[in-house]
Amino acid sequence: MYSPIVTAQRILEGSRKLGLTLKPHSTEEIAEQIKRLNEIVADDGSLKRPLSGEEEEWVVNERSLCKLDFRYWSSSYAYIMHYSENRLVKFNPNIAQNIVLEVWGQIEEQGREIAMQQGKARQLGVSTETELAVTHRVQFYRHVNALVASSDPDKSFKMSQMMERCWENQPWWLMPRQTKYVAGNLIEFGELDSGVSIQHGSQMTGIGRGDTPTVVHLSELCEFNNPEQLVDASLLRAMHESPWMFLVLESTALGRKNWWHKVWEYSKQYYQSGMARFYPMFLPWFVGSDIYPTKTWLHSHPIPKEWEPAQLTLHHAERAKNYVKTDPTLKKFIGETWEMPLEQMWWWEVNRQEYAAKKELAQFYSETPADDLEMFQSTNVSAFDTDTLTTYRENTRHPLAVFGFIGRADQIPYRMQPDKRDMDPNLPPINIRSRWNTSQEPFECQLAPLKFYPTSDPHGKLLLWEFPEENELYGLGVDTGDGIGLDRSVLEVLRKGTLERADAIVAEYCSPYINAFDLWAICMAVGTLYSPRFEGTRRQAKIVVDCLKNGEATQWELRKRGWSNFHVWQRYDNKKIRQGQSNKLGWFANSWARSMMMDYAIKALRDDQVDIFSKHFVDEMADLERDEFKQSLKAVFGGHDDRFVAFGMVFISLHINEVRGALHSLAAQRTALRETNSIDPIYHVGYQGTEDISEVSTMEETQRRLLLYEDDSVF
Repeated sequence: MYSPIVTAQRILEGSRKLGLTLKPHSTEEIAEQIKRLNEIVADDGSLKRPLSGEEEEWVVNERSLCKLDFRYWSSSYAYIMHYSENRLVKFNPNIAQNIVLEVWGQIEEQGREIAMQQGKARQLGVSTETELAVTHRVQFYRHVNALVASSDPDKSFKMSQMMERCWENQPWWLMPRQTKYVAGNLIEFGELDSGVSIQHGSQMTGIGRGDTPTVVHLSELCEFNNPEQLVDASLLRAMHESPWMFLVLESTALGRKNWWHKVWEYSKQYYQSGMARFYPMFLPWFVGSDIYPTKTWLHSHPIPKEWEPAQLTLHHAERAKNYVKTDPTLKKFIGETWEMPLEQMWWWEVNRQEYAAKKELAQFYSETPADDLEMFQSTNVSAFDTDTLTTYRENTRHPLAVFGFIGRADQIPYRMQPDKRDMDPNLPPINIRSRWNTSQEPFECQLAPLKFYPTSDPHGKLLLWEFPEENELYGLGVDTGDGIGLDRSVLEVLRKGTLERADAIVAEYCSPYINAFDLWAICMAVGTLYSPRFEGTRRQAKIVVDCLKNGEATQWELRKRGWSNFHVWQRYDNKKIRQGQSNKLGWFANSWARSMMMDYAIKALRDDQVDIFSKHFVDEMADLERDEFKQSLKAVFGGHDDRFVAFGMVFISLHINEVRGALHSLAAQRTALRETNSIDPIYHVGYQGTEDISEVSTMEETQRRLLLYEDDSVF
């Protein structure tokens, strides 16, 4: 009923069964026939005369076509309230609504259930169209148990009014007989054994509990109370997949790492492989060209004759343009060569300025996102402003290579080693063999190149953006977890900056399922890899382990095997600065040290001193919030800060005892150059995770670099 292909097939089948050719009628023909048939209806609702044969054929034709073709019914018979003029108008889908219809049709053609998670900007008409789809199913199909709900009773009542308004304006010969009606609660059509119940997200019991819904529309999920119980535990367990199932969850985003965000991330990662239930669809604000901006707004806010878009506006427009290029459906509807019109740039810049003045930029970006990453903004006091996060997101990129670890089972347990199906047979492994302690047997393992896709799970893999280079200094920040799936064991590799280039996170490892005693072998392998020759001799990378909890186990295993370059613990409130005169090795993240480290790392990132290529790291930056009561920094509830902590430890260890004057500060030079050119940093589209599933196209470069290690793998 949504796909033109499927609809055409069903219309042919219906024509054969009915013995007549089903054909659509024009708007004028429909209006004329509605007027004619209304004239034979008496005041009590009875017919003044029986329908003629021609009239009966008309009714059968229209009922059948409307049932089989949602597009025909919605554009010919469905009435909605105009978004700004408070009057009834016939439904005429805009770009956003046509995109939604297209996706529904694609899923229908695949024979799958329509189960959507629709993230969107505000006022695009998605809720209205979805409500019409529910209205259509209940009106024309038998045994439909529909359910609609918004976040509270008032919003749910408005959803039910959309359906009632539409039914009140249907021709009498298209409507089944209503047998039960409870305002804002229940509407039933007994002859079809179909109906719709209206619930809400602030109720205490589970949505749909006790029923078996087949058609569901839930709106503004981010505002639901306890969606884990209302939706996951109740509704989804009551629904069973079939091609006739229709389930749409839609909302604008409110915050990060909440239920909506987690479902989105899972759906985005696993839907294409068939492992996720919901198709994740994002609609950016600029597809609503009819309302962003309206003619009235432009009349009230005319574009100045001498106005030129600010660099930030141009960068946002470029980000939007690049997002369109990654989305096949958007390309189809707004064009592969689409660029943001000047009117939309002006609207965005004016509104952004207003929200910035009110210190509500996070809300602005979440309601008018250019892509799905911008959709999820922190709702609390974030450690990084929205523009800083946007800049870092723009510069993320695919890893150059991705590795798994293969070695002796007593060093790298089999549960930590990669599945052979995930290995890339086209690339050679890196053989790691080191003997830092001559009294111990050599440590040996292989870094096995893995197949990696934009939607691949990064956990348990070494993501590498730069191979080690001679005469560069590297450090490893190590934050250990408990290995039971909650917090994570993380390793961040930092290349120390020079006057020519900034510090950079060049490799990253993260796993929620290995603990401190598992992690030492990963640290040994990666640390050995990033211990290149420095002025002719190999120099161990500096390993900085958080030893306050269980990290000392990792450090001790490394020490037994000859690793010696660790962070030397020191108090920074001593009267004299005494470097290297401590009896402790490792970092101890007590309250004062953690605060100092976090502030030091945040300043470095704000001042553009570090290049970040990992999108997962930038996501953690976005999760970092300041507790207004304790005046401390921590990840948003449900989020993580392990990558950030690992980076902060190694960064402060490599730099805290330096004196970084203005003349020698790379960050200062960068800033001066930027101000001289009078522009913001030039943004380049980074890894957004929205591309088609295909292997990262770095094979030739990766293979060239890997081959360099074949004759130089014994340290």
